Amino acid sequence: MSVGHILYTDYLVQFLLSGNILLLATIGPVVLVSIKTTKTSKFQVTFKQLARSYDSVLYIWSIKNFEIY
Repeated sequence: MSVGHILYTDYLVQFLLSGNILLLATIGPVVLVSIKTTKTSKFQVTFKQLARSYDSVLYIWSIKNFEIY
């Protein structure tokens, strides 16, 4: 007898049950990942990024007081 014939005749309930478990194991993570919360949504403020200037970003430190050995 072939494996398919045995699965669909003798082990039909177990075969269907294992198929449903695998289906739920596939759908579960997809649902968990697709849930969106408003607290974790991130957005980008383009104006603040474009309004940055060289003077407001770069800090120049004086190393006159440091001694190099």
